Amino acid sequence: MWKKSRLCDLVHILTVGDKILILCLLSLSIVSGIALKRAHKEAKYCIISVQGRDTYKLLLSESQVMKVMGALGESIIEIKDKSVRMLDSPCPLKICVHQGEIKSPGETIICVPNRIMIRIAGKELVDAVTW
Repeated sequence: MWKKSRLCDLVHILTVGDKILILCLLSLSIVSGIALKRAHKEAKYCIISVQGRDTYKLLLSESQVMKVMGALGESIIEIKDKSVRMLDSPCPLKICVHQGEIKSPGETIICVPNRIMIRIAGKELVDAVTW
């Protein structure tokens, strides 16, 4: 356990440059967190892929319920309050249904047996570049 005298000694050991570096790193992390939070708010549409092909591109601002035919049968997808969820699917475990709603760019719902994937898109952020 740190005693008060040890903590005071640590503060006195730090130079002005160390304190400036700590403040810069703290500021950078706060600004990065705010920027990432704003990027996630810009979800505009969802893309529904059936058997590996992008089949539908739907706006999140328009509430609707739609039926999508997959490999096993019909899945029911709901768009409401700028979020998407799978209401029903013919798959045996229904993991996609129990996942709930998604609303941030990059989030996905995947029904592997029925071969349907729903992903949220918005302002694209580049994670990595490959050649």
